[in-house]
Amino acid sequence: DMADLLESYLETKSKEEMGLFPGSVNAVRIMNLHKAKGLEAPVVFLADPFGGGKEHEPDTHICRTGDVSEGYFVIGKKKNIHNPEMEKIAVPPDWEERAREETEYGRAEKQRLEYVAVTRAKNILCVGFYTGDTKKTERAWGIVEPYLADAPFIEFEGKDAGKRESYSITKEKWEKETRPIENIADRVREMSFECTSVTRQAKGDEAFDTGVAGLGGGKGWGNVVHRSLEACGQGKRDKLELMASNWMAEEEVSTESMGDLLALVDSIMESDMWKKLMASEEKYFEMPFSALDGNTILTGAIDLVFKDEGEWVIVDYKTDNFEKDPARKKAYQRQLDIYAKHWEKITGEKVKEARLYRTSLKPS
Repeated sequence: DMADLLESYLETKSKEEMGLFPGSVNAVRIMNLHKAKGLEAPVVFLADPFGGGKEHEPDTHICRTGDVSEGYFVIGKKKNIHNPEMEKIAVPPDWEERAREETEYGRAEKQRLEYVAVTRAKNILCVGFYTGDTKKTERAWGIVEPYLADAPFIEFEGKDAGKRESYSITKEKWEKETRPIENIADRVREMSFECTSVTRQAKGDEAFDTGVAGLGGGKGWGNVVHRSLEACGQGKRDKLELMASNWMAEEEVSTESMGDLLALVDSIMESDMWKKLMASEEKYFEMPFSALDGNTILTGAIDLVFKDEGEWVIVDYKTDNFEKDPARKKAYQRQLDIYAKHWEKITGEKVKEARLYRTSLKPS
């Protein structure tokens, strides 16, 4: 019904006639001109709190006339923190002409926005003008001034701010008053929960470099192997070489390793584990999960989990030679134990085996 209503609006009305607050009354919304495009309200106030602005020479130019936009910019620095104008250090060729074109575009865009402003009102348009002292050369709504000579003037009695009240307070009293606030802030800053990954929890404070010589082919190679095995598990071995070439480009792995990858994948597909996987009616690759463990939100992704004779088998592929590093192997085993614990909790079913599977080949 809503889609039909909107379609009827598009056919019978322009966007400018669609209400700003359909179904609501007594609402005031403050917005800039960009947000007001396409909207309408019974009464619109054009506010001018700062007295308009001064036109500055552009420091960038976008050429918008070709099939592809081209950008040019000035290298420079501000003259001081209070002056937005720049002291030029270097400019593009023909900058004067480009700056003139950008200035004209800026003026045209300003006019388009001013048109948006003065056409939002359905019944009454109130135009405000800054009455304080200002050195700015242009009013915000100067474009409509010539048309307001006969418009009624709204008298506004502003409230005199008067003299500011002053207070005297001792250091001791200040500290006494602020101490409860600091105590509340300290309690708010205390962490009530923690988010971490299975990998981070399993490794603890230990850090392992997957690219250590003799231990593996690095993180990029590992990612390519994981994605390749997932693709083969989905029956895409015949397309693997094409897909893997793209993954290698993404991971910055040389395509000279393609032969190693295909040999590795084929050797795994001939293993008993893979045959059980293919015979399973329920299998998941790169299975993400989240679990609450006390006050810790634990996240992870299991490389492979499948059912074998009614019970779950979890497999974690490793492209490094963890057998050469006992600390690394223990961390990997902890990771597997965490996977198994939470998978049993999530599914309510038994995990009969959780094993590390070393992909023995590495890129040449």
